[in-house]
Amino acid sequence: RVANPDHLKCHSAGIVQEYRKFVLNAVNLHHVPPPPIPYIILILRQRTKEKNVGSVLANEDEVKALLQKGNMVDVHVADFSQMSFKDQLKLIRSTNIMIGVHGAGLMHIMFASAEAILVEIHPSSRHARDLRHAVRMSGKIYLPVRATHSAEGVCSRAYVWSPLAATKSVSCSR
Repeated sequence: RVANPDHLKCHSAGIVQEYRKFVLNAVNLHHVPPPPIPYIILILRQRTKEKNVGSVLANEDEVKALLQKGNMVDVHVADFSQMSFKDQLKLIRSTNIMIGVHGAGLMHIMFASAEAILVEIHPSSRHARDLRHAVRMSGKIYLPVRATHSAEGVCSRAYVWSPLAATKSVSCSR
């Protein structure tokens, strides 16, 4: 028997908040003001012969260019494997919107400011729920999006996300 069958009701969990506070206090980053204008971080992972990093974004240059066209936001692209944990946390603390392909590194959203949003890019073939639950328990906003398709001829777990293609079918009316 499941204690709470409606998993969407869990918006906060004390142990997650206490862990967040403990880590941020340990690196002296607990009291960091939010950025003056929206700050977007695009988390990318680079696959090498020595390291298979899991899912990657096949059209990362296209996505970076699209994000950088925004005139009311700052955009930063990061590969956490090239940064110390403390530098990763410093970057996350100055972030409002975190975007990345499904993977463990997106759990860093728990250290972001209270109004932070996670945009998680899922493979077109599945929709994992683990990050959704963790993000909600940390009190953040979660927005899942699906990759439009897998990248052919690149490798397995390389996905293409075309944000503009997804919005072409959306219409707004009053």
